[in-house]
Amino acid sequence: MSSTYIDKAIDKSIDDSKQIPELKKRIQVFSLENFFSKEDYVKISSDVTKYKYLTNPEAPPEGEEPSIITFDKIQENDLFYKKMWKYFGSDQMKIKVLKKFGYTKNINMILKCTRQTIAFHTEYSHQIDNQHSDQKFTLSTFTLQIYLPIDNSLKDYGTSFVGDNSKIICTTNFLPNTGYIMESNNNAWHKPTLGVERKSLIVRYIIEIDYAKVGRVFNFNKNSKTCYIVWNKKMDVHIKVTDWMAHMTLINMIEQGFENIVATMNPFKNKLDQLKKLKDQGFTKAVIFFGGYVWKTNEMIKYAEALNMKEIIAGIPHDNTYFARQCFILNLNRLDEIQESDSKDKFFARYINDSIDISSIVAPNRKYYHPDSDSSATLEYLQTDIRAERLNKKCPGLLKQIKYFDQYKRNYSTLEPLTYSISP
Repeated sequence: MSSTYIDKAIDKSIDDSKQIPELKKRIQVFSLENFFSKEDYVKISSDVTKYKYLTNPEAPPEGEEPSIITFDKIQENDLFYKKMWKYFGSDQMKIKVLKKFGYTKNINMILKCTRQTIAFHTEYSHQIDNQHSDQKFTLSTFTLQIYLPIDNSLKDYGTSFVGDNSKIICTTNFLPNTGYIMESNNNAWHKPTLGVERKSLIVRYIIEIDYAKVGRVFNFNKNSKTCYIVWNKKMDVHIKVTDWMAHMTLINMIEQGFENIVATMNPFKNKLDQLKKLKDQGFTKAVIFFGGYVWKTNEMIKYAEALNMKEIIAGIPHDNTYFARQCFILNLNRLDEIQESDSKDKFFARYINDSIDISSIVAPNRKYYHPDSDSSATLEYLQTDIRAERLNKKCPGLLKQIKYFDQYKRNYSTLEPLTYSISP
């Protein structure tokens, strides 16, 4: 395989791909046909079995979850895959994918935040892969999946895209050298058809948003000295719940006109390294709140921008001894006085007398649910939209707390508007 040869075949398949009509206005999914040349497909569909011995030991064929063979191992054994890895990772290919999904502004900056993975993916007949969205804690994830059966016998075992109450909207045909490319959103629920051995090639392009990984501020406005940090805090619940909630918050922030948006798993990690970098970028205030916040108004923006902050922290006092972690403002000009240990135990307790109470600003202007031990029910509500009476029976009182999720369970927006301006 020459790089030019595979480029032409892949380019044509992507250029000719069409939106799956049943999913229009819900998910951008383009069907792919004749993705590889016939010669290359014969090799690839054979090699997915040949290289079974390189299967990731964390997801073995005898395990319960789908198995993968990552190309970082295969390319060490086969120059063909080294060339393939290089092509899929090229700026040329990334730009083609970005433009296919409407990313036409600020592409050079987006490329700096984009990485790719590529692997063989096998679902054995005994393995389970429940419906999922592919959207994790990223700005966006693009999934390209090419099916690798040797004949048409598995035609009915394609990928099913599901809607409310897990109703199947459509199912792709699992045919040789076909597949799809999609941009995930928070509600792009899909699942494989189980019960057979399905082999495929999966390429993912991921636009990172985590400040710890890319050090970028999105929807960047250099004239404002206030940044807004979405803290996707690790909690004792399923990560799919917290990731979904963080993504919901970011969509809400686009709707409310927030600028200088930062996303992180832990703003205090590594001796406040991320906060120090934000200060070095010129920010003087950081408004920080948990994923799951939905702002009903833009009063927080007005308040934060106008605040001439002298105190170390503005927050919601708890028993007048420490602050709630869910929402607060830090004075970055006094960052040298703060320690990483202040974020543990009784949150910022030693600054209670050097603070501003923002309870009256936060409480009437936001909705928020704190994930708890009922996270499995919450995840089921997000995935399958279980009936209200069933949810109330399973977890009394939960529905009332998470009902505000509903408008975002039917929101198929992506975070693409945040890429119009990205900090250097």
